Amino acid sequence: LPEGLLYILVNYSYEKFAEIFVGNFDTPEVIWNFKMRKRLVEMVRQHLGDFPQRLRQNTTTFYEYCPIPGITYKRLEKEMFCHNYYLNNLCNETKFSDWPIAEPIELFRACLEEWKQQTGRDKGEQEDAQEEALRLLDLQDSDDSKQLRTAYRKLARKFHPDKNPAGRDMFEKIQAAYELLLPIVESGDKLSIPTHEVNRLNENDKKSNEAEGFCGGRS
Repeated sequence: LPEGLLYILVNYSYEKFAEIFVGNFDTPEVIWNFKMRKRLVEMVRQHLGDFPQRLRQNTTTFYEYCPIPGITYKRLEKEMFCHNYYLNNLCNETKFSDWPIAEPIELFRACLEEWKQQTGRDKGEQEDAQEEALRLLDLQDSDDSKQLRTAYRKLARKFHPDKNPAGRDMFEKIQAAYELLLPIVESGDKLSIPTHEVNRLNENDKKSNEAEGFCGGRS
């Protein structure tokens, strides 16, 4: 679930949470609507795979637990959530001119921290992180969302702390890798090795061929 929706449960009550969960809201504190609810259901169904069908056929079917990874929502792609508030809506003085801010100092600190993270991002570091995520999940160039989900399920089952107490660190890395790559495949793109890594691999292949005598016509 989106952070804003979870914070409704934390900051208000389960009654308020239930009201919002089945409704349509677009405020500085929560963004949730029918399309997002439908998206949640679809992703849960994908995660369960054929288990519901097998369960109907055999009520004693054993479910092999695998934690569902984070879900992205198109409505929130360009939103920034800081200390209980979506900043786009909070800054919309036309629609929300008098929206109360419970902890303005903490909100300001959260905005500054997010600003530092956004401005401090390095393209090379992002490409390195993507490369590491591909390696960790054992994915290949041009793999799509299906391969990404399959790889996640396989490794999450193996390293989940409930089954493997020593696997917590690896499990957290697997989740982070999945969440990093998910927006790429969700946008319709296929996964790809970063350009600098392709150049490095090509250079290594060239050197290897030269060493074996297959470059420039030498024998």
